[in-house]
Amino acid sequence: GKYYVEKYNTTITDPKTQEIKFTNRYVPRVGPRHTDYSMFYEVDSNITKIEFYGGETLLNLTHLDFLENLVNSGRSRDITLLYATNCTQKLNKRHLRVWEKFKRIEFSMSIDHLGDKFHYLRWPGDWDDVAKNIDELLSLKDIFTNTEVYHIVSPCCTMYNAYYIDEVLDWGQNHVGAVYINMVADPAHIAINIAPDDVKLAMLDKIKSPEVRGFLQVKPHN
Repeated sequence: GKYYVEKYNTTITDPKTQEIKFTNRYVPRVGPRHTDYSMFYEVDSNITKIEFYGGETLLNLTHLDFLENLVNSGRSRDITLLYATNCTQKLNKRHLRVWEKFKRIEFSMSIDHLGDKFHYLRWPGDWDDVAKNIDELLSLKDIFTNTEVYHIVSPCCTMYNAYYIDEVLDWGQNHVGAVYINMVADPAHIAINIAPDDVKLAMLDKIKSPEVRGFLQVKPHN
């Protein structure tokens, strides 16, 4: 690709043991760069919501320049911010200092599964770290006194996690309070609705979620 070189299933030799190991990683062609947000400073004065989508939105610290400008202009109290995040990044003091000046902060947390299943789906992400980051995001409801905070768990449902999707949905409802399922249709080879008929029957015996059960049956086996 333009920005990344894929390095799947390449091997490295451990210099101490001479053991040959497989490695899976992306090697960036282009290093991190500062994004100039000053072009957005003169946004319409009637703006009420700004949504940040990924990549991972909390990796992008330079967007805080833009938000700080809204705070300094006195307009932030009329604005809601939404972040789609995979919760792999720890917050810093600058996030908190800026966010508490806005009307409302919403977090759509892309958590496809928990524990060992999370490790499988989101390697090299570490579930223990992610769980701590989620709790920190949830704690903002108690920390911010003049800013509304809303959280929702938004798993992407694919052939990789559909069989156990109820586990993450139940966790999201109980631990966070709200869930929304992103039913993946593209790329088609991981969409659940093209599964073989016998696999669909096994999935229907297991899955409780009416949304997932419905999407599973919208197309015949391909």
